[in-house]
Amino acid sequence: MQDAAREDDWLSVEQILRQYAQYQFGRPIRSAALIDSYFAAKP
Repeated sequence: MQDAAREDDWLSVEQILRQYAQYQFGRPIRSAALIDSYFAAKP
């Protein structure tokens, strides 16, 4: 159960950092959709 909580925490951090980077660069990160779809498919 702790592994799942850690993974959820890591995904939250990743999303925050991605949003920050996209804001600073003024453009979306193209691989973000691929990463999202990978984690959405995991049980």
